[in-house]
Amino acid sequence: MRELRKLLYRFGIYKTQEGYEPLLVAVELILEDVDLLGSLTKTLYPKVAAMCEMNAGAVERNIRFCATKTWEANPALFTELAQRPISQPPTIGDFLCMLYNYMDDILFERCQIHQTAHSPAGSV
Repeated sequence: MRELRKLLYRFGIYKTQEGYEPLLVAVELILEDVDLLGSLTKTLYPKVAAMCEMNAGAVERNIRFCATKTWEANPALFTELAQRPISQPPTIGDFLCMLYNYMDDILFERCQIHQTAHSPAGSV
């Protein structure tokens, strides 16, 4: 999750901000179960709320604040992250999906490096 924290910093989202923890928790949960992206209001927000000791409405508001702030702070980073032109602020779902894809790519690369480093010589 260090990479996610570094990315959020580049976006202008700092640990001292109210939406920081719920956003991290949301991405962690989505990494465990990508289907949560299809059920933000009914499943993801309540799960994050329980873990962060807040209500689901506050979770949604905080993540929306983070998405808006990131767009204002560094819209070019969205294009880099999405690997395609992004010309308008993302929805919360799009924002979470971008963060999920970013982290999933990093975790996949780590897994590939780990497998290569630990495979016997000559085997693939």
